[in-house]
Amino acid sequence: MVIAPNPRGSTGYGQKFTDEISKDWGGKVYTDLMNVYDYAVKSFKYVDKNNIFAAGASYGGYMINWIAGHTNKFKALVSHAGVFNLESMFGNKKIVVP
Repeated sequence: MVIAPNPRGSTGYGQKFTDEISKDWGGKVYTDLMNVYDYAVKSFKYVDKNNIFAAGASYGGYMINWIAGHTNKFKALVSHAGVFNLESMFGNKKIVVP
């Protein structure tokens, strides 16, 4: 089973929903993701809560790192290209001049 939640901060549900994570990258999104985890474990009897994995890239990688520091509910976590330092990320943008 794969669960692909769309937590606060995502696009597609209006600007207010997207703006919900402004200056709160870990808080509300973490709450949303843990609510999804709790719902899946409670609602789907075939989900083995001792054998759950999570993965994320970019901001999702940031959240995987956040999860690693805030819970031990997951068997394994995979962080791909997670955001670590916004200043470095900004300064690393390639500027293409036509």
